[in-house]
Amino acid sequence: MVHECKICGYVYDEVKGDPKGNIPVSPGTPFEQISPEWHCPICDAAKDYSFVEKASPSFPQ
Repeated sequence: MVHECKICGYVYDEVKGDPKGNIPVSPGTPFEQISPEWHCPICDAAKDYSFVEKASPSFPQ
């Protein structure tokens, strides 16, 4: 599952996490388990108000 920032389009991918963010998030961390203090690493938007859930992109195998 991925979550997209409504402001800048940054995509949080649960598989990749955000190890370099303001609050590092380990790969495999579900979006719901990220601290409420975590912000978008691109535009600094708040997690709770600026992200929408989207299906993970599917790739041909």
